[in-house]
Amino acid sequence: MDLIGIEVFSETGEYIGEVSNVENFGAGDLLEVNLINKKDSIYHPFNKIFVPEVDLINKKIIIKTASDEEK
Repeated sequence: MDLIGIEVFSETGEYIGEVSNVENFGAGDLLEVNLINKKDSIYHPFNKIFVPEVDLINKKIIIKTASDEEK
């Protein structure tokens, strides 16, 4: 899959981690993101609302985070 290994950033430019997998457990696609510490990962909804930008050329994904909403 083209998304594996792409770096993930918040809308404010904070580096979050990188995509390790794309899953679908029946309710829509999810990005599995290995966090900076490499010990933890998160699942993040993969749709236009929560992932406003996917740049395959520069290998960069922008995601909405809770801290982006606070600003």
